[in-house]
Amino acid sequence: MDLASLRKIQTERTSRINLPAIVPLILLLIIVGSCGKREHRVVCSSRPIGNEITEVRHTEFRINTKDSSALYDIDIYVRIHSNSDTDSIPGTFRIISPGGSKYSDTIALKLGRSHERGDFSRSGIWRDYRWSYRRGVALPERGTWYIRFDLKPGTPDIKGVAEMGLIFISR
Repeated sequence: MDLASLRKIQTERTSRINLPAIVPLILLLIIVGSCGKREHRVVCSSRPIGNEITEVRHTEFRINTKDSSALYDIDIYVRIHSNSDTDSIPGTFRIISPGGSKYSDTIALKLGRSHERGDFSRSGIWRDYRWSYRRGVALPERGTWYIRFDLKPGTPDIKGVAEMGLIFISR
C-alpha cells in the first residue's frame, strides 16, 4: 500500500466523525466530571468509659490512609452532657505514623455556650461542639495512623463526655 492510498483511507475515516454532534457530548462529560467530585469524609470517634475523660485513660483514634498525596482538613468534635460544668478540655494529641514517627500537639478545647460562635449546638440533653483543628494536612505515609488524646496532667476528670472524635475531610 502506498502513501497516497493510506492518506485516502485516513481521510475517509476522519470524515465519518460528525464533529458538531460530538462537541455537546464532550461538554456534557466535562460538566458531569467536574460536578461529580465529592469530598471524602472519614470520622474517627471514641466513647469514653463511664462518659468521662480522665488523666489515667486516653482516647485513641485510628485512620487508615491509602493516598499519601491527599490533603485533609481535620475537625474535632465533642458531645457532652448539658449538665457538665466543664468549660475547657485541655490535652495533647500524640500522633504515630505507620512508619513509627511521633508527633504531638497541645490544645485546649473551649466549651463556650454561645450560639454565635458557630461551633456549638444543643440537641436534647447534649451539647455538641466542633472545632476546626487543622487545614491542608498531609499524611505522607500509607497505612494506619494512631492518634491518641491525653488529658493535660493535673486537670480534673471531664465528666459527661458521651463522644469525642476527629473528622478527616479530603480535599
